[in-house]
Amino acid sequence: MAAPTTLGSVLRLRRAALDLTQEAAAERVGCAVDTFRAFESGLRRPSLPMAERLAMALAIPEAERAAFLQLARAQPAPGRAQVAAPAPPPLAALAPLPSPIASLMGREAELTRVLARIREPACRVLTLAGPGGVGKTRLALQAAHDLQQAGDFPDGVLWVNLAPVANTEEAQQALANALGVTLRAGAAVAGQLAHALASRRILLVLDNLEHVLPLAILIDELLRQAPGLRVLATSRERLRLQAEWVIELGGLAVVAGKDAPIAPATLLYVERARQSMPDFRLTPTDQTAVDAICRELAGVPLAIELAAAWTPVLTPAEIAAEIRRDLDFLATHERFAAPHHRSLRAVFTRSWALLTPGEQAVCARLALFRGGCTREAVAAIVAELPDGLPPVSARLLPTLAALVQKSLVRRVSDRQGGSRYELHELVRQFAMEELQRDPAALAQARRLHAAYFLDLMQRWAAALQSGAAAAMQNDLTLEVDNLRLAWNWAVEQCDTAALSRSSTALILLWNLRDWFEDALSLFGANAAQLRARLRSPADQPELAHAYALILSLQGFFYLRANNLAQARAVLEESIAIYAEPGHLATTGARRVLALVEGFLGDLATARRLAEQDVAQLRTLEEPFQLGVSLIYLAIIAWLQGDYPTVRAACREVFEASPIPGEPRNYALALNFLAAAVLAEGEVDEAIALAQRALAVSVPVADRYNQLSAMALLSRAALQRGELDEARYLNQEAMDLARQTNDHWSLTVWQSLYAQLAAAQGDALASELVLREVAPMALADQNMPGVLAVGQGLATLLARRGEPEAAAPLLALVCDHASATGETRALAARLRAELAMQLTPEAWTTAEVEARTRPLGEQIDTALRALQR
Repeated sequence: MAAPTTLGSVLRLRRAALDLTQEAAAERVGCAVDTFRAFESGLRRPSLPMAERLAMALAIPEAERAAFLQLARAQPAPGRAQVAAPAPPPLAALAPLPSPIASLMGREAELTRVLARIREPACRVLTLAGPGGVGKTRLALQAAHDLQQAGDFPDGVLWVNLAPVANTEEAQQALANALGVTLRAGAAVAGQLAHALASRRILLVLDNLEHVLPLAILIDELLRQAPGLRVLATSRERLRLQAEWVIELGGLAVVAGKDAPIAPATLLYVERARQSMPDFRLTPTDQTAVDAICRELAGVPLAIELAAAWTPVLTPAEIAAEIRRDLDFLATHERFAAPHHRSLRAVFTRSWALLTPGEQAVCARLALFRGGCTREAVAAIVAELPDGLPPVSARLLPTLAALVQKSLVRRVSDRQGGSRYELHELVRQFAMEELQRDPAALAQARRLHAAYFLDLMQRWAAALQSGAAAAMQNDLTLEVDNLRLAWNWAVEQCDTAALSRSSTALILLWNLRDWFEDALSLFGANAAQLRARLRSPADQPELAHAYALILSLQGFFYLRANNLAQARAVLEESIAIYAEPGHLATTGARRVLALVEGFLGDLATARRLAEQDVAQLRTLEEPFQLGVSLIYLAIIAWLQGDYPTVRAACREVFEASPIPGEPRNYALALNFLAAAVLAEGEVDEAIALAQRALAVSVPVADRYNQLSAMALLSRAALQRGELDEARYLNQEAMDLARQTNDHWSLTVWQSLYAQLAAAQGDALASELVLREVAPMALADQNMPGVLAVGQGLATLLARRGEPEAAAPLLALVCDHASATGETRALAARLRAELAMQLTPEAWTTAEVEARTRPLGEQIDTALRALQR
């Protein structure tokens, strides 16, 4: 590598060469954004595995790779970690702003006002208010691009489209997903999002906010807690916040100015007319008619675009006459409506009347989709049409092209460059009204829409089982709103077979993306709906089985959201509903319940349930499900310290298939096998397994397994005596753990960090981390985690020369059935070190105290002792 200076300068040069933002680079590397920024700024050096991933992700040439690694490792090591306050979780890689699909015309003055307002220190939230179709979204998008390009917001500009969401809860989840925050049940949403935004200078653009105005309460709280946050909103109504500034947006000017012979509204008409009819020229006669059209439509851009789309069919004078005819008609029926609302409906009505029956059928069915759709999806829902309508399947592409030319449908590009089709929200509402006029056609279209996306989920599940998750994950993320609609349709129909076939993909998508609260909201609503219909499980077996399946899914995501008590309740109810104990559907609920019992501390029950599940699946000849259950058994055995069983279960999975199912489970098996062999002292094999787990999990953005592998590599470095390396690795893992809000992971890896800090003599850092994690573990009833904290506190007390204070915690951890094998081994080692410092009577007193005092009380006592 030529004349290397610092790691940061090399990283910046490579990013520039690859045209990557820091966020995109972090996503490639598989680390938190803050971690990458720390490397680039020189605040932290990477661990060796991280340096190797940096070289690969940033395409360092092979001939220069050794020099790059040497440079990365030669960075000055930082001093002792300052952890007096937990760092805010790193923001996920921000999605790129949508690309404008048309030029911004006639809004130069408004754009200047928006940019000036949002740059004023006193303006924290700016709302672009105005009626539908007036161009609020287009103006906000241009402002967002200009502010991003100017660098006004160094931490990014984030665009959140709220049009597809149905209620405030979904809006909160959409915002959390955009920020990469995993919402935790029972915790204030504002606090969780504000923690992610703390100390950030970021612009949050919320588009189409009018139907979820209660979200304004959350916005207000975020502004209070995140001083670097600015909000730009588009809405038909004001948010009515004290901090709100408002720019009212009306139609484009319909009268020419002193320096312009043609009005802005007329210019927009001409540009759109030329898109559909390139040889259109504005004659003096035509200009008179176009000016009249723009006045009739109050300068509303969407209405003007729709009117101009008729140019290949009608002259401007004829278009003006058609609009006046409909306006007169509507005025007699909707006399209290605002003129521009009457104009829009008139334009929609005339646009609709000019469509062929086939074009009407396609446009109406497009209204079912949320977030756009592919051509294949459109073909699926027009495969069957009501009697009397001509078939359009053979001419679908020309039909879509015609709808695009008439400005009713937009063609946009996805991240891979493919085509998606979407309707402006106002057009979608109008088209849905047309579809709803025929209940039979609506029911048919909903069935076809659901069938397509349920089949897509089933095909994705099959692809996952062949190890092809990465290829389809982004596709399904684009379709998440359509998947939700299809799933809800299957719940309404009580189609247990469809639910069972598609549930695997839905679970894995929500799980890989850490969308726990979104999943709980979806399955909670499903469960309530089915519970209201269920009278007798024996008399309604299909309904009962669908309900039990939904409960099992709820249980899994309650576990992932750290709500163990609620997870246990719904899982036990799910298992009890099935009349046949050997039913395949019970296996999913039972193995998740095994993990719940293990994390709650009942390892004996957990082991019994896991073994029952494995035994049942062996008889059912379900290799994929058996592989998953073997992994769960390995996790329970690891908690117990039964490492031979961990080895046997994981190796059976690997022998059955090189990639047993989707990559998350494969990486889980690799990680827990690595943990087992590491506990038995086989450090080199553990490192190789953890590195394989990283290689599997990084391409699919599986943060849970990434941080698990990094923590294992940290433990391996600790066993080798490489304390600095162990600490760097662990900090990289903790950055990701904070980003996921996964309490189990945070407890485990922050306890390990405390152990590493103590080993380096940094008692203060160790104590501060344990103070942060102790209440989290206690609140979650995470007994293995609480006991790991207890062992860490005992270590600190012993190093301070207070063996009497450490002894009760050590006695408790050594004998507690819920302690993991690793925690128990550490406690036993420390107890042996202290054996000569305490009398037998002192140990007897400690053991009595361990048996009689609540664990939480003992943790509090130890924390108070450290303050002395």
